[in-house]
Amino acid sequence: MGPRSRVRVAKCQMLVTSLFVLLLGLLVATMAALTYFGAHFAVFSRVSPEGSSYPALHRGAFFAGISLAGLLTLGAVLSAAATVREAGGLMAGGFLCFALVFCALVQGAFWRLRNPTQVEDALPRGRQPQEPGFFRRSGGSPALRHLVDLRDPRGPSGDPRLLQDN
Repeated sequence: MGPRSRVRVAKCQMLVTSLFVLLLGLLVATMAALTYFGAHFAVFSRVSPEGSSYPALHRGAFFAGISLAGLLTLGAVLSAAATVREAGGLMAGGFLCFALVFCALVQGAFWRLRNPTQVEDALPRGRQPQEPGFFRRSGGSPALRHLVDLRDPRGPSGDPRLLQDN
């Protein structure tokens, strides 16, 4: 294996890596958009109390995800262009993008260690119904009834003796 073939192999590896990083950036952007505009999380934004920090946290997570996706995509495109053109300046730009993504991820991990319950505290608290069979009689989807049955200490049929047999 001569020096030229090693260079070709390294270029192919750089192009494949750039392709996967580009796909990762697109997936991060998709997940950020689904998290922000998706029905599950949008409901929390609509029902959160007036002074809750959840809407700001939700918006901040969306913009952080989009920023990381943009940096990943830009870094992948710059790295692929630098590999094809053999341009050192483009490779330095791609490396800078990846370094910024790494710094943002370290900052996110540090924030999570320093504020472990901030996300949970920002979510709106649900009121517990006074009556234990409230959800069971309120209808709803079969999945909701199944989850209520799993959490009910009396078992699916309401008889506590069924759980004692297990």
